[in-house]
Amino acid sequence: MNNKKAKHFLITGASSGLGWAVSKKLLKNGSKVILTARSEYSFTELVNKYPNQVIYHLGDVNNEEFIEDLIESLPSNLSGVFINAGGPPAATFEECSLEDWDDAYKLLIRWKIQLVKGILPIFQNNQEGTAIQQLPFFFWLINLAKSWHIKF
Repeated sequence: MNNKKAKHFLITGASSGLGWAVSKKLLKNGSKVILTARSEYSFTELVNKYPNQVIYHLGDVNNEEFIEDLIESLPSNLSGVFINAGGPPAATFEECSLEDWDDAYKLLIRWKIQLVKGILPIFQNNQEGTAIQQLPFFFWLINLAKSWHIKF
């Protein structure tokens, strides 16, 4: 980064996959990151390599208290957030119960709304901020449409 002042980013679902890759890229560019995941096994590598740039919080994004505590811990100069976690159940439409759909709503949507509502005042106060949402739901919706034989 060309900025002399390090930017701070929150990355959810950062222990693997896309969240892990985004975290590594931001760290390599000199940013400070706040990482969340349910397990810390992969964070040790990042903490050792970038000791002054990494903070992590372990918890489940479906837990309202975890999200509230996370929001309270965020720096006032937060630059952005990469919202990445959650996916629909690995099943066909016919196999999913209504309880599965309730759980999918909580995993795909509810916690993300709570998080953005909590981060928005920080961005408004700073008069800047970026939120990027990774959306696995739309890939799942395409699979649902295929099972219903709906053409796009």
